[in-house]
Amino acid sequence: MFFRNIKQKIEENREKIIFNLIKVALGLSIIWGIGEIRNRGSLQWFEWVNLDIFFQLRPSEPIDNRIILVGQTEDDIKNMKSAYLSDRQVAQLIKIIKEGKPVAIGLDFLRDQPIGEGREELLAIFNNTPTLYGVGKQAGIEGDPDFAPIAPPPIKFEQITEASALEDGDSVVRRQLLYPKTTPPAIPNLGLALAFTYLEKQKGIKPEAGEKKALKLGKATFFLFSNPSGPYTQADDGGYQIFFNWRKIKFHVVSVSDVLAQKNISGLFDNRIVIIGSYAASKKDQFLTPFSRTLSDSPREMFGMEIQAQLASAIISQVLDERPVTLAFWTEPWISAWLIGWGIVICFILTFFSRNWIQIAIFLLGSSVLLIILSYFLFLEAIWFPLIPSLMILWSLGIVLAGLDYEFKKILDNRKIRQLNENLIELNQQLKDKLDRRQAYKEFTVLGNQFSKNLNKELQNLFDLKFILLEKKTNFKQILQKNINDSKNFLELNNTWLETEIATDKVFDSFEAICLKLINHFPRLENLFSNYDWLSDENWEYLTIEETIKLAIKWFHPIYFHEYNVELDKIIKLDFQSEYSNLQKVNSTRFIIVFNRIIDTIFLKVQTGEISYPKNQAEKISYPTITIKTVYKNKLKLIFTVQYLIETTFYNIFFCQELLDYYKAKLTIKQDKEKGLTNWIIDWNDWQSRDQ
Repeated sequence: MFFRNIKQKIEENREKIIFNLIKVALGLSIIWGIGEIRNRGSLQWFEWVNLDIFFQLRPSEPIDNRIILVGQTEDDIKNMKSAYLSDRQVAQLIKIIKEGKPVAIGLDFLRDQPIGEGREELLAIFNNTPTLYGVGKQAGIEGDPDFAPIAPPPIKFEQITEASALEDGDSVVRRQLLYPKTTPPAIPNLGLALAFTYLEKQKGIKPEAGEKKALKLGKATFFLFSNPSGPYTQADDGGYQIFFNWRKIKFHVVSVSDVLAQKNISGLFDNRIVIIGSYAASKKDQFLTPFSRTLSDSPREMFGMEIQAQLASAIISQVLDERPVTLAFWTEPWISAWLIGWGIVICFILTFFSRNWIQIAIFLLGSSVLLIILSYFLFLEAIWFPLIPSLMILWSLGIVLAGLDYEFKKILDNRKIRQLNENLIELNQQLKDKLDRRQAYKEFTVLGNQFSKNLNKELQNLFDLKFILLEKKTNFKQILQKNINDSKNFLELNNTWLETEIATDKVFDSFEAICLKLINHFPRLENLFSNYDWLSDENWEYLTIEETIKLAIKWFHPIYFHEYNVELDKIIKLDFQSEYSNLQKVNSTRFIIVFNRIIDTIFLKVQTGEISYPKNQAEKISYPTITIKTVYKNKLKLIFTVQYLIETTFYNIFFCQELLDYYKAKLTIKQDKEKGLTNWIIDWNDWQSRDQ
C-alpha cells in the first residue's frame, strides 16, 4: 500500500517532478560552470576589485608613530636643482638622522653606482651603522630591461635588503614579498628587515622557524602564499610572499630639506624606524594599491617607501598588537564545497518556496545584501570570503530558474486557457441545449390565452439574453484564437470569461424568474416539460382515453416517485366502461398536460404545506387513493376523485380548461366537504367529429 501510494503520487505529479529534475540538473550545471570559470582565473579581477573596495571601506587607523618617513619632495628637487641627492648629501642626511637615535634606518634609494661626491663618506656611515639598510633588486630577471637586477651598494651582507613590489595582473600591489630571494643566502625586503630590528631592539624578539617552516616572530607566524588561494587561481607564487592585510593608515612625513636644515626635528627620530626615499611623483617610484581605485578622481598611487613602511608597520602590529598581517584564505576544497552547497540551497529555495517574481526579486536582493554584509564583516576580521562567485551563483540560478518557472507557468497557463475555452464551448452548448429545451414552455403554455402576452415578453427577454451570450462567445473565441499562446493576456481572458459567466447568470436568472411565474400559474409544470422528448414521441399521438391514462401512469411513475416518493400505480384506481372507453383514437398531447396538472396539484399542496395528509409509522405520507372513472350517457365524462379537501387555483382551472378546449371539453371542480372529496370532472359535449 505504501509503495502504491508513492507510485500514485508520482504519476499525479509526474510533469512537475520532471520539471524540477530539469531545474536541479540545470542548476548543478550552472554551479559547475561558474566554478570552472573561476578555476580558470576569469573571476580574479572581479574578486580583486571586491577586496579593493573593502579595503577602502575599512575604518581609518591612527598614525603609526613608530615609523617616520623622510622623503625627497618636488620642492626639494626644485630647491637643490637636482633630481638626485649626491652620496655626500645622503651621508649627511643619515648622519643627522642617526644623531636622533632611531631604532633602524632604511635607505630606499638605489646606490649601486656613485652619484656626485661623497661616496667614501656614505660607505663609511654604512660600515659604522649596523642598523642602516640599503636596497637593491637582486630578484630581477636577467636580460629583461624592465626587470633587470640592480645591485645594492657595496655594504655588508647583513645590511642588504630588497625593495621589490609585487604587482598583480592589473598592476595593483596587493601581495607583499617578505623574501623576494629565497635561495640561500635569502635577502629580506626592506620593511621586513626594519621590523626585525625594531622588534629585537625594543622587545628582544628574534625571527625563528615556525610551523611548516614559516617565519615566526614571537607568537605570530607568517604563512606563505601559494596558488591557488583565495581570489587567486592563476598567480605567480614564487618567493616568500603573503597576501597583505593593508592598513588604512598615514605616516608622519618630513622633507629632506627640513632634515638637512635640522628644522623642527628635535626628538623626531628617537626610538623610531626611519625610511628615506622618494616622495616626488617625478621620480616614478609609485605603485597602485587597493587604496588607489576611485570613481571620482585619478588613482592615487603610493610611494615605494610608503609600501615598505606599510609592511614594517603591519608586521610589528601583528607581533605586538595581534593585528593580522595577512588575510586568511579558504583553501580550494572548502571554496568548491561552499559554492556547491550554496548553489544547492539556492536551487532548493527557488524550487520549493518561491512563487512569483516579487518574491524571487526580494529573495535575490536580500540574499545579496546578507552575503555582502557577511563578507565585509569577515574581511574586518581578516578572513576572505568568496563573495563574487557566490553572488554569480545566486543571480545566475535566480534568473535562469525563475525564467524556467515562467516558461513552465506559461505552458500551464496556455493549457488552462485551452481548457477554459473547451469548458466555455461545452458550457455554451449546454446552455444552448437548455434554452432549446426550455422552448417547450412556449410550445405548451403559450396557447393564445390571456397569459400569452406576458409570457411572450419574458421569453423574448430570455432569448435576447441568449443572443447576447452567443455574441460574447464569438468575441471570446476571437480573443482565444489571437492570444491562446500569450499568457500575458490571461487577465483579459479571465475578464472575458467573467463577463460570459455574468451573461450566463443573467440568462439563468431570467429563466428562474419565468419558472417562478409559471409555477405560480401552473405548479410543477417542469415534471411534464422535463420529459418533453418522450412526450413528443409519435406513440402518444393517437390513443384512446383509456390507453392515454394507462400509458401516462406508466411514464410518469418515475417522475412522481422521485419528486414525492409515491408510486402512482398503487394509489390510482381506474374504473372504465369499456364499451364506451374504446372511442376513436385522438391526439392526446393536450390531455396528458391536463392529467399531469391535476395529479401534480394533489401532491404539490402537501409539499408546500398547504394541506397535510396523515403519515404512517415510518413517517411516510399516506397519500389518498385517486379514482379515475368514465361515465357515459349522452356525453363522455371523465372524473378524477380524491379523498380530503383539495383547494386549487383559478390558474389551474383556466389552464386545464384552455387545453381541453381543443377537444371541446370543459373542466369543473366539485368539492364535497362532508365526505372530504374533490372531483375534477371533464365533460365532452360533442363527439360528432371523428378527428376529435
